[in-house]
Amino acid sequence: MTIIDFSKKYIFISNMKTASTYVNNIFAKFKPDILLDKGVNQYKSIGKHSSYLKLKQFLKEINYDINDFYIFFFIREPVSRLISCFNYETNNRTNDILTWYNYKFENNQKCFEDYIKIKSRHFKTIDEMIFDENGKIPPNIHIFKYEDLYQSVKTILNDLKLELIKLDMGYINKSIVRTQFNITDEMKQIIYDRYKLDANYYI
Repeated sequence: MTIIDFSKKYIFISNMKTASTYVNNIFAKFKPDILLDKGVNQYKSIGKHSSYLKLKQFLKEINYDINDFYIFFFIREPVSRLISCFNYETNNRTNDILTWYNYKFENNQKCFEDYIKIKSRHFKTIDEMIFDENGKIPPNIHIFKYEDLYQSVKTILNDLKLELIKLDMGYINKSIVRTQFNITDEMKQIIYDRYKLDANYYI
């Protein structure tokens, strides 16, 4: 769901399980030059969830400087996001789970307690997604929170001088995970320790 507009100079770095589909649908209305979704990807060197470094190399190859772009990126509270990752994988990727983890996860409390002890395939961390070669976040990357989705989208549209379109204000309610788990303080600490850089934005 990577989005790039060369003339308006903006990039959306799509972070899994942080409302990327919602953002994608909004910006599709502005017809950006590149919008990677479910269709055929003609850009073999980048994908739907490409990192800053991968996009930087891609742009360099076509004579663009990533420093000239306004880049936006969403994060999400780690416990909520990890539940979303777990539910997605156990409900939609059941055939892949055994291959990914060598463990047959099912959608229940016990399996979730085991799941938090490993690195989720669908939880890419801040350092994986937006760090530069020096282990820093470039100054032209604007980080927004999933929890402030609607106001964040309005801010982004305003920053880019794009038309403020009508937003679906029910998205977060629709996306609340169906399976909830009993999250103890110990479990939360395990999650926050594993995904520390993301968790720092919520402490």
